Amino acid sequence: MKKYLALILLSFCHTVTLAQPKTNNMGPKPSTPPPKRITFPNCIHYQIFLRSFADSNGDGIGDFHGAVAKLNEVEQLGVQGIWLMPIHPSPSYHKYDVTDYYAIDKEYGTYKDFIYFLDEAHKRQIKVITDLVLNHCSSKHPWFVSAVKNPESEYRDYFLWRDSSKITFEPEHWYFPKDEKGKIIGNQKYYGYFSEEMPDWNYDNPKVREEMIKIGTYWLQQGVDGFRLDAAQHIYPEHEKNILWWDEFATAMRKIKPSVYLVGEVTNNSKVIAGYYSSNGLQSLFNFDLAEAILYSVLKEKRASFFSSWINDYNRIMNPKRQFTDAIFLSNHDQNRVMSSLKGNEQKAKLATSILMTLPGAPFIYYGEEIGLEGMKPDPNIREPMLWDEKDDDSLRTHWITPEYALEKNTVPLKEQKINKSSIYRHYRKMINYRTHSKVLQFGGISVSGITTENVLSFYRTFNKEKFLVVHNLTNKEQTIKLTAQDSLMIIPLIQNEKTTKIESGVLTIAPYATFVSKADNYNLMGRKRE
Repeated sequence: MKKYLALILLSFCHTVTLAQPKTNNMGPKPSTPPPKRITFPNCIHYQIFLRSFADSNGDGIGDFHGAVAKLNEVEQLGVQGIWLMPIHPSPSYHKYDVTDYYAIDKEYGTYKDFIYFLDEAHKRQIKVITDLVLNHCSSKHPWFVSAVKNPESEYRDYFLWRDSSKITFEPEHWYFPKDEKGKIIGNQKYYGYFSEEMPDWNYDNPKVREEMIKIGTYWLQQGVDGFRLDAAQHIYPEHEKNILWWDEFATAMRKIKPSVYLVGEVTNNSKVIAGYYSSNGLQSLFNFDLAEAILYSVLKEKRASFFSSWINDYNRIMNPKRQFTDAIFLSNHDQNRVMSSLKGNEQKAKLATSILMTLPGAPFIYYGEEIGLEGMKPDPNIREPMLWDEKDDDSLRTHWITPEYALEKNTVPLKEQKINKSSIYRHYRKMINYRTHSKVLQFGGISVSGITTENVLSFYRTFNKEKFLVVHNLTNKEQTIKLTAQDSLMIIPLIQNEKTTKIESGVLTIAPYATFVSKADNYNLMGRKRE
């Protein structure tokens, strides 16, 4: 036992000297040896909004060279996958309305700069997936401009048009095209599910489907490892047709890169989700309901009823014979930030992290969550600059927006948190380290435990013949729980983030907001026999 505890302590106390950020083509050297066991896509992913991440040239807008300068920080966090939000030319700040799918937005750099970033990430054995917005484009896309100007254009049928008098389906999403002076052109409207500036593609046109496959093929050939597929459930009004399309797309992508990772944005109930997972198309979907349930449980300090039904759904939907991975997260670029949702309570934010890291699936971390960055809608305010250091010393901090939340008075910058053992950043690193070194936490299944206390979230994680008991105290009070005869045998602590948490005589005493993971006395966390 002493040897085991010493190994764990050593792994957490070990520090690495980071190379100074550089923006030349040599790039900063990787900060640590690459992990020996790559488990992509079943690994920790890090979502980056380049505009807010790191600015290398002083124009206030994040870019690829800035991101390269901070890759060591991402690597040191324990990340093996990066999700880049849209990088293609766009008239908007968020770039979810693309004007050229084969180019890089000049605000972020050049094509060579992107390849440089990709190469530097791969040197660190970090995979990169990019946001691919295939549901719609920008109203300034040359093909849409052509379709508006000329009803006989070859691109007219690339979009959805209806006579204004014949629209019965979602009338609020149909718009008249207008000229530069705002004058309506013609008597037909086009469909744009998200906005007037984002016309939807017409996937009933086979040329559109061919083009989207061509786009995906191109970026895989440049070295991209996969795609986050925006608005994946909105390609067609019918989910059945969506599923068939993503099967077609995935089949084409796997011919180019068999290991390609495709994760879709589908916000719907478990029955609909099950339909997407029943096919061979998307291998991951973001679990929005789970994210909401975690934050609800932590905020209200009681277990959401959702968890029991979700565990049952998970075991029903996630057929182990198929390579499906639940994409789990706490927040993203469309949601209020975790720290704000939890009303600035750092202990609760740490607990939410612990819950995320002990659940099955591939965890995604939205940049800034690891330092407790705050942010509330509207959207620009949940996409504010990353805080690397105190402002006067933060040469790479972006300033494209005047932040309301990303300020030192609200959030301690990363540099300071790295040396504070009790910081939220250090907690993230510890929990990621636990997960990365545990096959059970990474790959194991999940089942309901015998602990039914309302203020406690508990479950089993099982992989092969190894079984963990996971317990999270959702409250600010110590909880005393009488364990079942079986659970009382699971006395080997694997994660014990509060010293007062212990098991004695079949009773678990767990500290406020604490996490406790234990197992029977047969294997340690690394999956090796105890000596």
